[in-house]
Amino acid sequence: HAALGDPDSAFADYDQALGTLVRVMGAQAPYTLHVQAHRAGALAQRGEVAQAVAELAQTVEAQRPHGPMGFATTVLHHVMALRLNGQPAQALAALQRDATVASSRSDRFRWHYERGASLLDLARNDEALAALRQAESFLAAPAETRNAPRAEWRVALGRERLGLPGWSHRCAW
Repeated sequence: HAALGDPDSAFADYDQALGTLVRVMGAQAPYTLHVQAHRAGALAQRGEVAQAVAELAQTVEAQRPHGPMGFATTVLHHVMALRLNGQPAQALAALQRDATVASSRSDRFRWHYERGASLLDLARNDEALAALRQAESFLAAPAETRNAPRAEWRVALGRERLGLPGWSHRCAW
């Protein structure tokens, strides 16, 4: 059982859960891949971005044939990890390749948000502002979105409006 604020315990729990899922359901089972994507997304947020990028790239390709269960989450975690790894052009390419996976309101918000953040990292501020405004349109129903992305979006928009260069951040989803 992971203690709050103890990422090493949390990853031990993730690893134990994945071991069980692989043994019971198989390594390529949709739910196993879904949990694997969440673990890799957590790696990115912990700062192990290069490892997260590698794991998420494999998970995206393994999950693609299984259809929608968790696929949008996996793609969006991968995009976030690419961006945090200093690869905003690759993040944009991944978003474009899998543009149709974002079907829920929160996934569409994250898709536009990640697009805007990647464009900001590439200093394409006008396009970034348009993408972030599109993301804002999905914030109208607070019950369907989370407060952290909303706050992060507002920081991104504010920095863009101030013309601050080199914007980069770590976003906790």
